[in-house]
Amino acid sequence: MTRTLTLALAALLATAARAQDADPKQPPAPPAPTAAPSSMSEQRKADLKRTVERSKARRARLSASAARRRDAELAEAAELDRQSLALAVEQARREAVAYARQAEQARTQALRDVARAVDANTYAAQQAAQAGALARPIKLRGTLARTPGGWTIVAFGQALRLLDTSKYEQQAWFKDKAEVVAVGTIALDATTPAGQAVPFDLESLKPAEDVAVPAADAAKAGKPR
Repeated sequence: MTRTLTLALAALLATAARAQDADPKQPPAPPAPTAAPSSMSEQRKADLKRTVERSKARRARLSASAARRRDAELAEAAELDRQSLALAVEQARREAVAYARQAEQARTQALRDVARAVDANTYAAQQAAQAGALARPIKLRGTLARTPGGWTIVAFGQALRLLDTSKYEQQAWFKDKAEVVAVGTIALDATTPAGQAVPFDLESLKPAEDVAVPAADAAKAGKPR
């Protein structure tokens, strides 16, 4: 730009010289100011300085914007990481609670199974003991009673249905309301219809010792035919 200004000034001086040569009376043109090139150079420097400053300011703004954008991206990534961690922790907690619940249910079920097994074993032992006790012969003193279903003996307020009394029915002492002594076992394998007395399998049956026995039957008391 300085060279352009110099060329323009030279052309102006040449034009003024030609005009003076054509008209001698015309006063000579004033000399060109010598400070113009320096002023133009200073202006150019100022323009360049402002341009550089604007460029620096723009770069600074861009850098600040990029920094803010980068900070926002980092903050967003950190928030995503925090949410992911929170979800993972919550999932782990739920799985731990579910596992603890399943373990508790399994323990409770195991305790119930053990309790049922113990109850079953206890019940079986009780049944075996009861069956063993019932299988042993017992001696009862009671009263004979005739019912539509056959003969029973009432002892301790409990009626027992006597099985196979035919071999005793011919005895004179064998009658309704007679006091007798019966030896036998509870017939566990016999069928007992609903509402009927428990069956009693006789081994022996005789009149009670303190009950008078007819003379004809005294020798046969307790001895079936």
